Amino acid sequence: MIFTDRNTRNQRLEICKDCPHYIESTRTCGPLIIGEDQGELVKIDGRKRKVRLCGCIMPVKTRLKTSKCPLGKWGSLVDAEALKALKIFVQEMESKGAIKNRNIQPFVDAYNKAFDTNKKYTSCSTCIKQMYQEAKEALK
Repeated sequence: MIFTDRNTRNQRLEICKDCPHYIESTRTCGPLIIGEDQGELVKIDGRKRKVRLCGCIMPVKTRLKTSKCPLGKWGSLVDAEALKALKIFVQEMESKGAIKNRNIQPFVDAYNKAFDTNKKYTSCSTCIKQMYQEAKEALK
């Protein structure tokens, strides 16, 4: 499952609501970003470097396991190596329109590890496309 449980989502959202960069009227991290716009740069408390706010709608972002706070207040719940593997498979699907048969099992394994599921190997193209779409959305 690409989504967090309700408790995790609520904890993340409460952290966001306590942040000075949270905008209640839009429920976003900084100004709402639409399209390819870049987020607002802000200084991190007590540090010299700046971080770009994401501009995301937080009730949505806090539900995704792969999401993380740009200020480091909460992190992704997905294993970094599993995400890296998923990115490779998503790129393969995008460039070739399909995934090679020999890569289906590693793709399913990475998907299961990333999203804490127990999907089985399948040659069903509809099932593979569904997992691909979920992985692609989660990696955005």
